[in-house]
Amino acid sequence: MKNNYSKKFHKPLAGYSVVRTFFWHFINPKTSKHSFKFIGEAWTNFFMIQQKQKFGRTKIPVVNVEHPLDDTIPFVPEKVEIYLDFVGFFIRILSMIKKSFPKNTRYQKCAEFVDFLSTLYHSASEVYNQRLSTTNRPHYKNNFHFWVIYTFDPHFLCVPSLHIAIVAGSYAFVRKIFATDEAIISNSEKDTILNEIYNGAVNIAESVLFIKQHSINCVAGALYMLSAIFQEDFFSETDALNFVNSLFKNNDSNSDSYMKESCKTEIRSYIIALYKKLLSESKSPQNTSWQTPVLDFLDGYVKG
Repeated sequence: MKNNYSKKFHKPLAGYSVVRTFFWHFINPKTSKHSFKFIGEAWTNFFMIQQKQKFGRTKIPVVNVEHPLDDTIPFVPEKVEIYLDFVGFFIRILSMIKKSFPKNTRYQKCAEFVDFLSTLYHSASEVYNQRLSTTNRPHYKNNFHFWVIYTFDPHFLCVPSLHIAIVAGSYAFVRKIFATDEAIISNSEKDTILNEIYNGAVNIAESVLFIKQHSINCVAGALYMLSAIFQEDFFSETDALNFVNSLFKNNDSNSDSYMKESCKTEIRSYIIALYKKLLSESKSPQNTSWQTPVLDFLDGYVKG
């Protein structure tokens, strides 16, 4: 299929090396400090929170956030490879950012993106350190990928979903930096890159539901976090609604056969309603932090 990437600058997202990009960020003096900070945030505010709870070093309350509508989403094991490409997805975006800006600003933009990811991990931990959340997983044994997931992921950090926040947030971040005049690519190429990132984000968001790593409640919580901790023009309510309405509309005919159209509509409506509820509560004078609506939701949540 013909694409709109110029030969001089870009290639499709999948064409960038994850390993090469990962290592040059740690070696380059302009990005290494930011990269090590990100690894520290992910280790402290994601991996260690779960491990401490798993081995009884913490006793944070755990809420099962399953929703009845989750039962209408089938378990689709083949979506696991899309799910596992989550890290590769945002690392390859770094290469695209580097390629899109002149030498005097490209590393600054890359560092800003890594700092943005660090902010998401730190922000999500402000909920995780007070309330943990989980869902029911099928413990599928016929695929090595699932063995890795179930072995190394204790599954306590569901709301808000960092998978959702990072992929949707990556799109918003690139859109923001492309809105400046600094990029050395054409507007049509910017649109091509943004469309690819957006579609990749939607595919990963769907995958977390199809392999039962998250509930639809986790999606709403993640999109709410993006809107609540950044300015309105970064990830607006309209952005959130558009993202939700893009779910389960893949052109893949096999994807269309997974669910009834009525279930898709009901799921989108529920996610949007919960997102709006959280956002509205965050603007209440009684709330002093963005986390309060999420914590109140988790404290009062009972599966219908």
